Amino acid sequence: MTPRESLQKSLNWFETSGIMTPADGSGGVAERLVITENNQALEKINSMFPLHTEKNGYWIMEHRRADCCFETALLFLLSGEKLQNPRYSEIGKNILYYLFEKNDMRRGDYWNWYTPLDRTAFWFDDNGWVAAIEMFLGARYPELEERYHMAESGRRLTEKMRNALLRVLKSDAEIKHGRWPDKEFAGEARQPHWGVPVCAALLMIGDIETVKYYYKSIACLLEKFGTSEKAYAFLGAALAANYTDDPEIHALAKKLFDELCAVAEKEAMLLPSEHCEAPAGGALADLIYTQNWFFAALALYPDGVEEYRKLRKFLISIQDSSGCWRGMFDTQSNSWGGGNCYEGGAGSIYSGWTNTVIALAMLKNLDK
Repeated sequence: MTPRESLQKSLNWFETSGIMTPADGSGGVAERLVITENNQALEKINSMFPLHTEKNGYWIMEHRRADCCFETALLFLLSGEKLQNPRYSEIGKNILYYLFEKNDMRRGDYWNWYTPLDRTAFWFDDNGWVAAIEMFLGARYPELEERYHMAESGRRLTEKMRNALLRVLKSDAEIKHGRWPDKEFAGEARQPHWGVPVCAALLMIGDIETVKYYYKSIACLLEKFGTSEKAYAFLGAALAANYTDDPEIHALAKKLFDELCAVAEKEAMLLPSEHCEAPAGGALADLIYTQNWFFAALALYPDGVEEYRKLRKFLISIQDSSGCWRGMFDTQSNSWGGGNCYEGGAGSIYSGWTNTVIALAMLKNLDK
């Protein structure tokens, strides 16, 4: 299967799986599907995310996250351009209509989840990706910018996140998953999982200096992080290297690239699964917190062409018959597997972080 055929299959999955209901995007995009068979995490998933629609063999988790919706809108808008398919472009526009005009996820410049539960949390990662995509879309599509004023709202949000990011970088609190040092935004931004999305937004407003300061501030921590956090860090550095000729940024991207390649399985560029919310193991390909972000980084990094092609070949080879990529692949059994956590593992099939990220990275170098 060619990259173009793989991308087409992925887009078809979005339209047919139920993750977009209705399929034209006007109802937004669910966070994920959850495979129910042999899923030992179902009870906890249900307790944490009780709103779901039961299908034959899987649940559609019906809460909406702004980052997942924006990422899917970006995928369909860019695919509409590249594949010259007006239907895809219309789906992207419908998702934006849903985001800006059909729900209350947006609270001023901030974005919350849409869920029936009484939860209000403005996450660093969600809002970072949203702000970056808002500004990108605002610059690329003048007619959408005229309607939604995304460039300015994205800039305002980015400036608020910059202030929060600087507060976190000065924190002396212990870094511990589930403990968030800032009162305004949730997440531990000293970890690239949460900090890099903010850096992506900062790049969109031309603030290279704060991005450099971020990486200098966490330099001593990078050596302690596992492959997932380093994959996020490499994505941020590779993205920054596309925005500046700054030698420090390019040296950082090269350093992270070399470190990840050194621990990757060489034939397919597979990194060991080490994220705290996913089953761990050297034979497990984690497509929620690790391989997806590494693939996106390689798509942006000009010195990683060979590695990108190797990983792309692997991802195409394991693409589910439905067109999606599930959350984890067991390379020893050559099948989806490895276990389940309430947010990670094989049975969680994410719209935003997994399927749009992989498809966007496929789209970026579709004919290479």
